[in-house]
This record gives sequence, C-alpha cells and structure tokens, in this order.
Amino acid sequence: MLRSVTVLFFLSLSWIGALWFALPIELNALSYPRLILLHASPPVLLFLMWLFRRMWHKRRQALAEERQRSEEEAKRLASLAAAQQQREAELRHLRFACDCRAAAVTGTNLPTSLLMSALPEDGGDEDDTDDDDFDDEDDDAEPLALTVDLQEFAQPLRQALDAIYRATPAALVLPVFVAPPAHLAAAEVIALIRRFISDIGERLSSELDFTHDQEAQVRFAPGGNGVADRAIALFEQTPDLPGALIVSFDAPIQRDRMDYAKAFSSGQRAKVATTLDERAQWCGKPGTAVVAMLLTHPDLAAMLATIRDCVLEDDAANPAMTPFWQRAATRTEQLERLVRLPLDKREALSERPVLARVHRSAFSPHQTQDDAKNLGPTVQSLLEQALIASDLTEPDNRIADKPPVLGWLVQNAGTVGRYAARMGALAASIRQLGHDLHPLDDATNFANTIGDFGAATAWVMLAEAITRSSESGKAVLTVDFQQESGLAVSATVPIPSA
Repeated sequence: MLRSVTVLFFLSLSWIGALWFALPIELNALSYPRLILLHASPPVLLFLMWLFRRMWHKRRQALAEERQRSEEEAKRLASLAAAQQQREAELRHLRFACDCRAAAVTGTNLPTSLLMSALPEDGGDEDDTDDDDFDDEDDDAEPLALTVDLQEFAQPLRQALDAIYRATPAALVLPVFVAPPAHLAAAEVIALIRRFISDIGERLSSELDFTHDQEAQVRFAPGGNGVADRAIALFEQTPDLPGALIVSFDAPIQRDRMDYAKAFSSGQRAKVATTLDERAQWCGKPGTAVVAMLLTHPDLAAMLATIRDCVLEDDAANPAMTPFWQRAATRTEQLERLVRLPLDKREALSERPVLARVHRSAFSPHQTQDDAKNLGPTVQSLLEQALIASDLTEPDNRIADKPPVLGWLVQNAGTVGRYAARMGALAASIRQLGHDLHPLDDATNFANTIGDFGAATAWVMLAEAITRSSESGKAVLTVDFQQESGLAVSATVPIPSA
C-alpha cells in the first residue's frame, strides 16, 4: 500500500512539474474543471497502468511458481511410484519360488523316516522298488560299464528315479538337472542317468499304457549360494520351463576310505585320521545319499491350461494341422515336450499335490562360525530375510510383533562337542524374532543325528524340510552352515490349496 501511494505521489509531482515548467501550455486560458482534469488524469492513468502491469506480473509469477510446484510434485510422485514399482518388482523377484511335488531319498546311514518320505501318498514307496525290476532288461541292451566311483550310486540312484517316475509318469518328459560330486566324470554321470530313465520309461510304457520315446534331457544344475537358489534358478533362467527333476548324490564315506587307504600306504595315517575325525565332528558321520526331487513352476496349471486351450484333440492326433501362429504362441521349446503327452497325463502332473513351496535363501559369506557374538547378528539378519523372501512377513513389519508360525528347524550346526557357538546364535536369534522354536528339541541336526553326505547334504536337508512342512502344515526353516562358503537360510512353506 505504501509503495502504491508513493508511486502515485511521484507520478503526480512529476506531471505537475512538467506541466507547469516544461510544457508550453497556457494554463490561464483553461477553466477550473479542465485544469483539474489536466492535472489529475495523466498521473492517475499512468498509475493505473503501472498497477495493472504489477498485478499481471505477480499473477504470471504466481502461475509460474504454481506450475513449478506442480512439476516438482509430479516428479516427486513419479519418483515415488517408480521406487514403489521397483520395490514391488524386487519383492516379486525375491519371493519367486518353485513347488516340490515329489522327492525320494535313498542311500546308506539314512534314518527310516527320511527314506522315500517326501513322496505323494499314492506314489512310490521304498518297498515298491524291487531290484528285480531292473534285472529284466533286454538281453540285447548294452551293459553298463561303470567306474568304481559310480558303482556305489547305481542302485540307490535307480531306486530314487523309479520312485519319482512311478509316482508321476509325466515327469519322464521333463529335463533332469544333476548336482553330482565334482570328482565324477560328467559324461559318465549323464550316460548313467539317461540309461536309467530309458529303462524306467520302457517299463512304465508297458505297465501304464504310456508311450515314452523321447531322449531324456540331462544337464548339470546351475550354481548358487544355496540349494533353494539353485532350484529356483532353473525356472528363472528358463521362464517357460514347466518342471524339472533335480538329482544330487555323493558318498563322502567312499572318499574317506580311499584317502585313508592312500594314507596307510604312504605312512600318513595319523594325519589323515585326524583330518577325517575333525570333519566328522563338524559334519557328522559320512555316508551315501541320492536325492531326487520333482520341482514345478508355480504357474504350472496356467501353462498346461494354455496348451490345452490351443491344442485340440484333432491336433493332438495330427500335429501338422495346428496353425503355425498357435504353435509360436504356445508350443515353446519346453512346452512342446508336454504337448506330446496324453491329456490325462498332463492333468495328472498339474493335479499332483504340492508338498511344499521352496523359497529363496538368504546367504552370508563365510565368517568365523565359532564366535557366537559375531555370528548372532548375522543369523538373525538371515532369518529375517528368509522370512520376508518366503512371504511369511512383510519388510516393513517388526517380526517380533507378529511372528509367523514355524513348525520345525533343519540345521547342521555340528555334533555335540562343536555346536555350542552356532546353537547359541540360533537360539538367541530365534528368541529375538519372537519364536519359541527350540534349536535342539524342535530341530533336525544333520551333523549330530543323520550324517554327512557331501555335495548332497544340503539337498537331503531340503528334502527333510519338505517332509516336515508337508506333514505338519507349517513353515520349516533350513539353516545350512556351509563349511567352505558361508551360511544359507531358507524356508519351505506348505501350499494346501495348490
């Protein structure tokens, strides 16, 4: 207000001064109304023009500021939306899982409760697999020339594969991924498994009126920090993969015998015996184990429904009649093998009940695993990450306020003389999360009660977790104290509605 009055005063003063002393106007000849109008109208007009320009400038500045605020708000909202989308995408990736529909464990030094324990109710049983079934092979078949290292795995490997395929014959068309010990020759392992699958396929073809004439796809399982990650990687690397069979086996007892024999001949028996005894105290008594698991994509039913909708019965009898655009849309490289199956076998695969869903593991590199003070925070953090990855809790929630229901713990902390620090860290971490799960009473300690199966130990632990989860209907945590690489924690969750 003061500024406007000041501007009006100076405009009036300037105009009156110019009118009286600068402009050649005869003021005496003008009447009083004209003199008043001549003195007042120009300053008022100029003042109104200045006032209008000032208001217009303020209005434009306000609009610019409003537009800038709107743009900044839009950028902020877009940034928040992008961050939310990225967070949801990361959470979806973290929670991507696979389903286990059947599992079979065979070998030596295994408890009866674990042998073939994760098979469906109508599936194979340990007693259903008779060695005589494998002896009735065609006399013209080329005999298997097995090395000494592979001979110990032949019988349990045949039993595990036969149990899976008897439970789900449609699995014969799915690829097989192998996780064998590193010292075995890759070509011999693949040839052995292909031979067994071919024999089982021929026998099931005659027993179940099921034709299997495709060569088995046998590959090596992808690597990863934990077996759960390795299983999930199958479906991440091949999005159209409907299912796969994972086979892992090892026999550290066989290697221990060979190492001891070499040490006996070289005079280093005491040194090798000490090393083997130290490993046995951490990992347990060595044995032999073969694990076979039927894993499927979580959207298996949708995949098979897509094939069924696009492939008519006439097309099944005459595939050449299927339009090429439908083939390109539905018959991918992996699904093409399932298309050749009879419709009832495909439906049987999707209707096979899910024993448990295997979720991604949380991993920490190798640290001092004997120091409970340093190990405790690491274990607690991994437990929280595993619970979030398994969709048992949300990232923003405090787990201790509403802890998820856990039914069992599978771990390999060590034998009685060595597991004190690890058990202390586990117990403290579980209490911090609000659970009353006891790491000894409500757990399976592989090192103390079952044994060491080398490269197959983590897979046998996963089979045990699947079994416990399927039987109890509760989530099961698996804590794998890997001796060489680190610590992996994962969860298996039952899916009753799957």
